[in-house]
Amino acid sequence: MTIKLLPDIFGVRLINHSVDNMFDLPIVKLSTSHMDGADRYIKSIEDRDLSFLILLILSIGVKLSSSGPVLYKKN
Repeated sequence: MTIKLLPDIFGVRLINHSVDNMFDLPIVKLSTSHMDGADRYIKSIEDRDLSFLILLILSIGVKLSSSGPVLYKKN
């Protein structure tokens, strides 16, 4: 015998998720985003800039802590 549980999740607040109802069953959408338009574009730019800045700081740290090159090329 298989036991399945279908919880009542309509009363639960989810962050960056939403709950819909299909055929009287709750369905959780995991890819819901509250950002759109300019906000999404700005967030994308911020993510790339922050990643580049972190990579640059780590590269400088590697260069200062060792005498070799920061990046190695395989021959």
